[in-house]
Amino acid sequence: MTHDLQELIKTTLKNPREAAKQARESDLPIIPLFQLAVLVCLVGSILTSLQISLYPVDNAPSFPLGNIAPFSVALYGFLSFAILTLGTFLGGRLFGGKGTLPATLLSLTLIQSIMVGIQIINLVAGLILPATIESWIGILGFAYFIFLFCIFVAELHDFRSPFMVFLGSLGFFLILILVFGSIVLWLVSNV
Repeated sequence: MTHDLQELIKTTLKNPREAAKQARESDLPIIPLFQLAVLVCLVGSILTSLQISLYPVDNAPSFPLGNIAPFSVALYGFLSFAILTLGTFLGGRLFGGKGTLPATLLSLTLIQSIMVGIQIINLVAGLILPATIESWIGILGFAYFIFLFCIFVAELHDFRSPFMVFLGSLGFFLILILVFGSIVLWLVSNV
């Protein structure tokens, strides 16, 4: 399975649409896919925690779990990946998509694997390059994530236009944020 993921990563870097097709047609069982997703999220969380510790900020964000930043980062990473996976699967199905949950999980794990590579590049760049260049690497990495996400979701759900996926994803996640934000505000106001 690791060799398959390495091949998919290489294909993604060369031809993202072809990699997305391969991910959609993959028949990997859900349990190993879930384990792979957890591993990729964990590595990403470790890199994020390392970056936070290497570049301390005067007004660092506070974490709900106290000063246990690595655990908070991991919790946020896993939650955001789970929400992104379910949102991508359910949102695509809501708009007539044909993607399956295992294919969605594989697609997003593949994209996240590539983002881990970009995190490593950004981390090393932060140690040897000026902060402005490191910032640009982060911005370009995020833009590349959006690009890959739109291509993979278009292929996953058999949509025609990655641009329409971009617009639909913005709208769908904006609605999710508003709904969850309203729930949180309601809970906070009733406490």
